[in-house]
Amino acid sequence: MLRRTWRAGLLAGALLMASVTSGSAQTPGNGFGPGPFRASPPSGGGVGLMVVDRDQDRDQLLANLRLQECEPRFLGVTSGGQWRMYVPGAPDFVNRAFPTALGVGEPFFVACTGARPDVRLDESDNGAAVTLQAGDRVRVVLESNASTGFAWVEASAPAAAVLVPVGEPFYVASSSGLLGAPGHQVFDYQAVAAGTTSVSLDYERAFESVPPASTWSVNVTVQ
Repeated sequence: MLRRTWRAGLLAGALLMASVTSGSAQTPGNGFGPGPFRASPPSGGGVGLMVVDRDQDRDQLLANLRLQECEPRFLGVTSGGQWRMYVPGAPDFVNRAFPTALGVGEPFFVACTGARPDVRLDESDNGAAVTLQAGDRVRVVLESNASTGFAWVEASAPAAAVLVPVGEPFYVASSSGLLGAPGHQVFDYQAVAAGTTSVSLDYERAFESVPPASTWSVNVTVQ
């Protein structure tokens, strides 16, 4: 499966320029807040050409794309007339030619999977009751500032028979690029079966034994 995935990415990279320059339509995604790009990522599993608005290393680039509801299938840049590809999860020899960082004004191609959250929650949803259907994906996006040592952590895990985490939580630095500016922390879950549970998060410093600076929770019913 892995071998097929990165080979498919390389083949797609070889065909990418032809498909984009021939006038294929790009549908912008519905991004969350201002992103450090000059366009929104393509939606619905499409391929798009984007331009970086501030310096970013590769991990920051991937996190910012994910925040804007693009799970990257592959990234591509051209250098010296050759494709440099990055396929998440592919062996190192596939990805080693892709640059470790992109600077302001640099273009890149991105192909997104069709997977998108069905429900998105933020600070304004604290204390809310949320109803989901089995199979729905829910994304929690909360403001956080890693430079202060604080982070959102699960106060208690939701009932695994009802709601399960998808991947690892991730942090996205501020799109302003200013040192110390707050970013966002992202938690993804998927509803698996009918039942009720809750998502409860605390904003705290791991090295302090004091009450959390803030709390956030929602009650979840899966039908």
